[in-house]
Amino acid sequence: MTEKLIDADGHEYLATEKIIQLNHQRGKSELNHRSEKEFACKEQFSFERFGINQAYYYFLMISHFFDEAYQSDITEPLIPSSCYPTTFRRTMIDFAVKIVSRGGRYLLKVSRVIFEMRNIQEIWNRTTAPPYLLFAQ
Repeated sequence: MTEKLIDADGHEYLATEKIIQLNHQRGKSELNHRSEKEFACKEQFSFERFGINQAYYYFLMISHFFDEAYQSDITEPLIPSSCYPTTFRRTMIDFAVKIVSRGGRYLLKVSRVIFEMRNIQEIWNRTTAPPYLLFAQ
């Protein structure tokens, strides 16, 4: 196996420091599962039938993906994307707003403190601006 690793130009994986570094990172893969559990808020499914639970699980995973994408694309400078869903929810979602109707439009009003502390204007600008994508040719 060592010879195959060297042949594949992976000789740095034989160094002691690299082996220790990889060993210390082995728990990072479990953080993804923990994040999914916290996003779902429970470990048991709500329904008795497998098909409905399967659909519920798929919707949870799609929602979790959107949540992670929003964190990394929109709120990354304000909150690290490595935070857990409960931290993100407490910081960016759970705050008081007042819903006001004016001229057939609905407005969400927040206090000045929340507006400045959460940097709502920057988040709104990032949310409404399309991303700039580069495609390699």
